[in-house]
Amino acid sequence: MKNKSDEEGRAYKGIVLCSPPGSGKSLLAKAIKSETPAHFVHVRGLELITQPVQKAVSFVNSCFSEALQSQPCILFLDDFDIIGNNMYPAERELDSRLADAFLTGIDKIRDSSSSIVIIATVTDITAVRKDFLHPMRLEKAFKLNYPNRSEIISIAKVLISSMDANL
Repeated sequence: MKNKSDEEGRAYKGIVLCSPPGSGKSLLAKAIKSETPAHFVHVRGLELITQPVQKAVSFVNSCFSEALQSQPCILFLDDFDIIGNNMYPAERELDSRLADAFLTGIDKIRDSSSSIVIIATVTDITAVRKDFLHPMRLEKAFKLNYPNRSEIISIAKVLISSMDANL
């Protein structure tokens, strides 16, 4: 799996897609999934914060294990800005333990010679903990805009043609 690289030729291990809700971040990730032979692991941040602490942490650990065992792999972290940012003060233990589980998992990927790319989606990049946003973790952020009218029509045509093919 060929990774996007920086100006020095080093491949990114993790990127962040940042845009408002409904602008197509998850749709873009699903398109990437359908266009690559890589294994795809989808982690939904909103679902994690509704789980008991131990269950959520165990799920995160199993996702990273699955990614390491199923290379090449794309690890998709959807709504990642709600993880470990103390948005929910009553859930401080969950925030802290989930953030630690993600940092440990990301570091295992970074420290290995793996073929794993992490794609995280966020609506607010400033809500992401700073220890996630540095080289070899989630090192590059891309701001996405809402699609314009012609882009929406192009997207609709692709979706409709794929529906026709499945009928």
